[in-house]
Amino acid sequence: MSGVEVAGLVLGALPLIIEAIKIYADGVSTVERYLRYEEPLLDLYWALETEYIMYQNTCEQLLDGIVDSNTEMAMLLQDPGGPAWKKQELECMVKHRLSRSYPSYERAMYKMELAVDGIKGLLKLGPTGEVQINSENGFKKEYKRLKFSLKKSQYDKLVTTIRENNFVLEKLTQQSLNLESSRATRQSKKSRPNFKAIQEYARSVYESIQSGLKCGCSTSHGANLRLDTMTKIETGPVRFDIILSYTHKESAPVKAPWKLEAMEIGPIDDVSQVTETGPFLPCHPKPNPKDKRVKFQETKKKATTIIASEMSNLTQISDLCGTICQLQQPSQGNCIGFLVDNFTNQKLGVFRLSTSVYQQKPSSLLPLRQVLSQSQSDHVLRISGFTLANRVRLAVSLTSGFLRLHGTPWLQGTWDKDEIVFPQDTLKRQYERSYVFPRDLFEKPIKTQKSSRSDLLSDLGFLLIEILFGKPMDVLIDSIKEPGEDGSTASRWKRINRLVDHISFEVGTAYSKAVHRCISYDFGKDVTGISDEDFSYIFYDQVVSPLEDLLQAFPVMK
Repeated sequence: MSGVEVAGLVLGALPLIIEAIKIYADGVSTVERYLRYEEPLLDLYWALETEYIMYQNTCEQLLDGIVDSNTEMAMLLQDPGGPAWKKQELECMVKHRLSRSYPSYERAMYKMELAVDGIKGLLKLGPTGEVQINSENGFKKEYKRLKFSLKKSQYDKLVTTIRENNFVLEKLTQQSLNLESSRATRQSKKSRPNFKAIQEYARSVYESIQSGLKCGCSTSHGANLRLDTMTKIETGPVRFDIILSYTHKESAPVKAPWKLEAMEIGPIDDVSQVTETGPFLPCHPKPNPKDKRVKFQETKKKATTIIASEMSNLTQISDLCGTICQLQQPSQGNCIGFLVDNFTNQKLGVFRLSTSVYQQKPSSLLPLRQVLSQSQSDHVLRISGFTLANRVRLAVSLTSGFLRLHGTPWLQGTWDKDEIVFPQDTLKRQYERSYVFPRDLFEKPIKTQKSSRSDLLSDLGFLLIEILFGKPMDVLIDSIKEPGEDGSTASRWKRINRLVDHISFEVGTAYSKAVHRCISYDFGKDVTGISDEDFSYIFYDQVVSPLEDLLQAFPVMK
């Protein structure tokens, strides 16, 4: 049982204990022989009621901000130990908030639970915490039957345990909340990604691929850029994970010489950068099993020598399609040549992805639209493999990619659900890696319009809603239509806002606030447009960063 579940159980048990002690105090007042117990029992009653109020306040402080709506907060506080306390999302977010304090929080919580159970045992309460006295038999008779304790001294040690651990919980919560604010301040002060440099480099990669794929084939080739790894890019240039497709259409010709090829494209001038990329080094001989010594520096030097030698023999790839046709399986992991950006003359190495990255070579690309079309009839997406972890990861990838790729050929306006794809193999469906592809490498770029609440950002916000619930917006909006609501714009927005509130209950406020900011263009500052540098940092701090924190809050998402 998780620490949060225990917290809910204790929150529910304390008022039952307090009520039982009050009943016993009233009962002893009716029997002259037991009058001496009345005052100690009332002292016990007031002591536990004080601890209960403090504990209730601590729980509310801990949950404030994690649960955004008054309805959800009331549900947790009024139904302690109920289903809402058992949600994994709540446990993960509390764990993230408490950070390194969480183990101490759990220990204090379990000690409080043991003390509460001890008091329930002394009071001889029923299985659900109810008082088992039959008022018709009289208090004296019931006391002899149940043999519950009336001696305050037997409760003192347990009350002390509750008081001490209640204090620990209060301090841990207060410290964590104070640190949460300072951590957020430090986060905002740390160096943010250089979005301009990333965009320029992404444009260079695109132009290089486009130049390399100008061959004599009768079909237009496609390039898919991996999104989820973009979140780790702070500046350019770095390697981009690319899946090239023989055709950007849904299916390749029957006799196509190749279908999909996973590659990395990145700079080759900096040997040290190439050396650091472990999976792409040539295979080394297996070590002698008798030699168990650990060697680090020597291995790195050998790898550097191999890479440097390999780089010196590279040739420019003028026909990337033809080069792929000639590739042999044993060459996996090696740099096969380099492309040149005709505008900057920058050399970009082309590396085949090794089988350590893919269990099998990707056999197809599954569009997000097709994934969402398979959802069940309820609100929560239940597609096998497309877990909450993968959905939040995709939300992070899209919002982060929006900043890093906006204004480049990879993102000329907004992403269509057919342009977000997942590479699949023949073993099972995979959703951990997400890619985006432009409509056509050789289409003339479309000029993007300045952003407004009704276009780029609102479309992104709607896409985040669809990802979480697994249905198109129109279907979602119709599904929560209430009697008397018409098809007007005002009615539509009311239903959208209800969806946003429901997001808060499903996965927390970080996601719901990110959606709200996108669809309402609510960033607390007047900015000139999406390309404004100030806006990029505001969007990063208020949308991307909170979603990244949400992703980190779920260990199972890693």
